[in-house]
Amino acid sequence: MIMKQPITIGNLTLHNRLVLPPMASKTSGDHGYVSDDMIAYYEDICRGGYIGLVITEHAYIHMGGKASEGQMSVAEDGAIEGLKQLVDTIHGCGSKVICQINHAGSGTNMGVTGGLMPVGPSPVGHPKRAAEQPREMTLEEIK
Repeated sequence: MIMKQPITIGNLTLHNRLVLPPMASKTSGDHGYVSDDMIAYYEDICRGGYIGLVITEHAYIHMGGKASEGQMSVAEDGAIEGLKQLVDTIHGCGSKVICQINHAGSGTNMGVTGGLMPVGPSPVGHPKRAAEQPREMTLEEIK
């Protein structure tokens, strides 16, 4: 069966073609840091080496772009230790891992961002969150 065959993409070799897509487990701890529950979640899925590649759940790159409670963070250096532990756990199960990063833009709200005003590439509100129009990012912020 082709799914069980290795595949090489650039310099990345996967031992099979099974990919776990990003799914929001909402198991991060305080500040979006990797929690023991998150590590257990991925370990349970990867145990046995059946998954060739894990794409982690989306991780916010800035608190102002956090999409939801329980979302994982890659926004500050304090997250690094937990992220390393998560990667080591997934690698220990025989899987490769990449991280899906995002910024929710107008799709977030001040309740989720800790009071930070949502920002986006334009001041156009999200169709489902029209109550909070985002502040337009400056070119410097976008860089």
